[in-house]
Amino acid sequence: MHDGCSASKWLIPMKKTLAALPLLVLLSTGPLLAATYEVDTHIDAVVTDGLLSLREAIEAANDDPGKDVIVMADTLDKDITLTNGELTIKDEVEIDGSFFRPPIIGKAEKSPGIPPQLSPIIISGNSSSRIFRIDTLSLVEIRDMILIDGFSEGGGGAIFFNLLNILNPDGIVLRNVTIRHCVSKGGGGAINTRGGSFKLVDCTIEENRAETDSMESFTIGGGIVVKDAMLELIDSDVINNRADGDGGGVYFESALDGIEDGIGIIGGTISGNMARDGGGLYIRAAASDPLLIAGTLISDNTAEEEGGGIYSGAGNVLSATGITVRGNHVLGNSFNEGGGGLSNHGSTIILESTFESNNARRYGGGIFNTDNGTIMLEGGTYSRNEARLGGGFFAGSGVVTL
Repeated sequence: MHDGCSASKWLIPMKKTLAALPLLVLLSTGPLLAATYEVDTHIDAVVTDGLLSLREAIEAANDDPGKDVIVMADTLDKDITLTNGELTIKDEVEIDGSFFRPPIIGKAEKSPGIPPQLSPIIISGNSSSRIFRIDTLSLVEIRDMILIDGFSEGGGGAIFFNLLNILNPDGIVLRNVTIRHCVSKGGGGAINTRGGSFKLVDCTIEENRAETDSMESFTIGGGIVVKDAMLELIDSDVINNRADGDGGGVYFESALDGIEDGIGIIGGTISGNMARDGGGLYIRAAASDPLLIAGTLISDNTAEEEGGGIYSGAGNVLSATGITVRGNHVLGNSFNEGGGGLSNHGSTIILESTFESNNARRYGGGIFNTDNGTIMLEGGTYSRNEARLGGGFFAGSGVVTL
């Protein structure tokens, strides 16, 4: 994706736009223009060589108060592999990873007339470090980028943000970003955020893993972990992630009062994820938190114990509209294990949705409403769900409104 927000990349060839501004402009009382840094080398180093690496650009932006913009130069011809640890962002910045990738010409394609193609840059953690750590309350926007092979002994294999108890009004925004093959031993194979807000638009989170740590404690959030924060997933896909603990695709937890947090998932797909509880989604929130899922496909996720597609915890007030929950599974056969499509412990409203071909070995192939759960179903289709007890729906002693 490439839009007008990054047009300065093609119009301003200087590595730092601010350096070229007239002194009169610099001394004016009006707001300074954003400085623009052009990354023109794939080498991950901080050296005086006349080139600007991504690490150098981020460090320069950190030292320059106010918003800065980092773009990839036309002359950059290779992807970036980190060799000096994670990249730390400490101030407001927009990073546009789109660049003109040289064509790969095979033996049968000798024509020099094939132009470079605009595409997202690939940044690799080299399976040895996390890729981004974000330590700022200011807006951070990352766009048109592929993050791969990140690794962290702590939280977030690719991206980590932790400012618990501090509201971040500006937040973190990812647009057209893919995060793939990242591993965390502290929760969130791809992303781990505590506090603030995190928004993903047209993103893909796939084949990441939250692994059991050295203390042999189960690690949560194969794809994403969000605690005491606001999460928005807009037209984004969370696919084939795995957690040894809860929340194969997304783990959301909120326990703090007075913090603006919640979850909004609009469109997109959550598919093929695996976990102990909540194969696709694990949500445990305070009653005041807005929890909304609309128009999302939740399919082919697997949980060992509860909630193949969705686990909704006690205290939740969850609204789901126009979602499709299909082909999800719960493997466990013990007491209180079930909910192939949904395991509901809180208060849930489901409108005009489809639950089909989900299964659980014990309770509620489609929906398992536990003894503490309250659920209202209006419209929609419920078919071909299977379980030993309650193929389509197992109500327990909770409250059900049809």
